[in-house]
Amino acid sequence: MDICRTLHDSGFQAYVVGGALRDVLLGKDPHDWDITTDARPEEVLSLFPKTIPTGQDFGTITVVVEGEPIEVTTMRQEGRYTDYRHPDTVSFTDDIKVDLARRDFTINAMAYNPIECRFADPYKGRWHLKRRRLVCVGHPEKRFREDPLRMLRLVRFQAVLGFKVEKRTAGAIVPELVKLVSAERLGQELHKMLLGESLVPAFELFFTTGLLEQVIPELAACAGVDQGEQHRFDVLGHSIMAAQNVPPKIHLRWAALLHDVGKPLAREKNESRLFHGHEEIGAELAENILRRLRCSNNLTEKVKHLVRHHMY
Repeated sequence: MDICRTLHDSGFQAYVVGGALRDVLLGKDPHDWDITTDARPEEVLSLFPKTIPTGQDFGTITVVVEGEPIEVTTMRQEGRYTDYRHPDTVSFTDDIKVDLARRDFTINAMAYNPIECRFADPYKGRWHLKRRRLVCVGHPEKRFREDPLRMLRLVRFQAVLGFKVEKRTAGAIVPELVKLVSAERLGQELHKMLLGESLVPAFELFFTTGLLEQVIPELAACAGVDQGEQHRFDVLGHSIMAAQNVPPKIHLRWAALLHDVGKPLAREKNESRLFHGHEEIGAELAENILRRLRCSNNLTEKVKHLVRHHMY
């Protein structure tokens, strides 16, 4: 990679890190390349002709090569996260192991130097990739308190990769902490999760940890709602199976997931086991959920329409 070569020839370390490296090791097409280096931000700015100081205070410079933006971040050590998203302090380092220690999961805490053909993998990320395990770096309680969105990222990685979650990592989830995450970030993570191929085990984790009740309580309320002998599953299980079995387009996945979300309220309103009018109630609930998650008007209207007319 040209950026790594330039950094190396200038006397700096350069490692490929993050999701692209993980995807290469999984045999998938990589996206969104990220590079970490011991070069300071001002040095990165001086080495490349086209740059954007995306997050210079945190060490991140976007280098544009042939129209493609690539984030180059100085190796760093982070302080406390009092806002539950950003570190209060950042100190730069030249030790790749120190940099990898701040990352969320072991499969994201690997680095590869393509010039020297050398791996840095202090947390057994390749071993966990091979065994299809999701494990936090260091203490999971600390990782989740630094940024509670990581709890939802765990569910997302299970949905997308189909990996199992280490018991200790799952046990460290504190669902109430997710309330500290902005609605926009929650919505973005849910979009990525819903496009995964392994929704059933991911939603099992989502529900049993209490996260679903915090993020989409209307859907969590569908658990245990019996639909009669003609259905194998309760309303929640049926909804998850429906989402799993429609094409991976975001409006279809959301609509399938929420198509019966009105059934608990419909049963309560009708004071019987009947779900009369649940599609109308569900359409309004679906709109409320997606607006709460700051989804686009276009997506919200599509999903609302599909939920309202799913009985047609």
